[in-house]
Amino acid sequence: MRKKRRRPDKETRTAELAEVWASLDAGDVPGVMRGLRFAAERAPLAELAQIVGWASAQMGFDDLAAASAALVADPRRAEALYEFGYAGIERGGAYVAIPALRNALAEAPGSRQVLLELVAAFEDEFRHADAIDVLESHAAILRPWPDRYLLVFNAVMAGDVERARANLTQLPAPDDAQWTSTYEHIRLTLERAAAVGRTTTLDLRALRGWHFVLNGAVLSTLSPYGYDSGMNGRWGHIRDSPAHCRQGLHRLRLVLAAADRRPTTVSRMPPARSSGWPRPGFSMCRPCLSTPKAPTR
Repeated sequence: MRKKRRRPDKETRTAELAEVWASLDAGDVPGVMRGLRFAAERAPLAELAQIVGWASAQMGFDDLAAASAALVADPRRAEALYEFGYAGIERGGAYVAIPALRNALAEAPGSRQVLLELVAAFEDEFRHADAIDVLESHAAILRPWPDRYLLVFNAVMAGDVERARANLTQLPAPDDAQWTSTYEHIRLTLERAAAVGRTTTLDLRALRGWHFVLNGAVLSTLSPYGYDSGMNGRWGHIRDSPAHCRQGLHRLRLVLAAADRRPTTVSRMPPARSSGWPRPGFSMCRPCLSTPKAPTR
């Protein structure tokens, strides 16, 4: 006989959690995981682990299933909370890891290992402001690398350039060579932010400015679709046409001229990926850019 799952009283569940249980009863694993994105942080940890354990077993995630069982058995043990959070992140479920790691940090407030894992979970969920808050509230245990670097990085990603600059002044150059390129990257990122700030405001709608700051690249075209509905010029699921590609190449010429830069070569994509466009595009681009042809890559 199959053992029946123990469940909390229906009266104690949130509406979101009730929907998760309904998906579980229907055997709908994707529905369970979608529902947990909205219900995980308010669910009792033992119940959360019970649900995640069921879904993990269905998906063959033995590590997360085992960590879930351990957390159900002892939902206040810091090691069990950490192992559940770690496995959740590894399996792409940072949103179920966050409440467990929060509690693990409360049980072991001096643990850098737990702190940095929680920060990683926030980053996976693009919750950069939350990452800053938890790092700053544990400032006493932070080391320069990577801890204080993460303050700079997450401040940039949260759109708080001034806070990022302030934290960069407290970040020494790394002694370990593995962080050298990271240090140079974040330093150049803030230099680009300063350059943009001299010409425009880096607010939450400055798509072109942030594209340059974060990627070191110029966004040549802005989409008119849904501009005032949160897209701010982003393109979404719109297929390029030869005319759009041609416009992009013309704008590339303008950008290169303004930057006084000239590429050394122009390469064509392999024919299987080209849909017939690169040959005329290359023919137009090469004389305009005055560059030699490079082998197809």
